[in-house]
Amino acid sequence: MTRVRRSTVTGLAVRLGEARGVGLVGMEEGLRKLRSGGRARRLNHRLNALDRTTPKAMLERGLGLRQIALVTVRAAYSTTIGNLAFALPDACASTAEIGRRGLAEMDWRARTRGAPRRIPAEGRG
Repeated sequence: MTRVRRSTVTGLAVRLGEARGVGLVGMEEGLRKLRSGGRARRLNHRLNALDRTTPKAMLERGLGLRQIALVTVRAAYSTTIGNLAFALPDACASTAEIGRRGLAEMDWRARTRGAPRRIPAEGRG
């Protein structure tokens, strides 16, 4: 994917979020590591890193300028769990599951930030 196309796609996503008045965008994390070997191993690793980090950085910047939060969630088994939880086609069920995980992540963050801190010396919060 070229930089111009990545910029266009992330710009469309940011404008869509702004037009709909959203405050949170959930995004799946990429796979951890792609295995590759052979002569083109270095090039494959470099290209995969660019394709994974650049769109996320562009999206983070665009959403951050508009005060929209970006949450990344692990997308493992999202289609399988989405099919069990939602009566939707595969792609829609996966998207709904990733959105559900994004909301759960934001809820978890809000609860842990507001939680009273333990004072180690006294053993109470």
